[in-house]
Amino acid sequence: ELDRRETGRPYVFSRPGGSPGAAACRGRNATDDLRAYYRRVRRVPHLRACLARCLEESRCAGFEYAPAHEECELWGLRPRAVAEVEGFDCFALLGPPEGESDPDQRRGPGGPP
Repeated sequence: ELDRRETGRPYVFSRPGGSPGAAACRGRNATDDLRAYYRRVRRVPHLRACLARCLEESRCAGFEYAPAHEECELWGLRPRAVAEVEGFDCFALLGPPEGESDPDQRRGPGGPP
């Protein structure tokens, strides 16, 4: 889980499943990987940089990071499932912690209510 300590904002990201380092983001199930769900960004040097890119985009509802490829996928649909793929990490936006407001009204399709 990535919380305010990592994000610097009142957002919480959590893994929708799988093992750290072996979970590629998917939509509603492990085979749901439509290209329309995400935008790929290359030459992202580390997970924190991928997180920062997601926080910069108001429609980002999750992200996937592949350190060996330095690739970051910014998901407009909140990932609800993962596929077991070595070398990938997936995080889904859960929203601000209970009792806190969402200053950006960050909601992508399929994202938090």
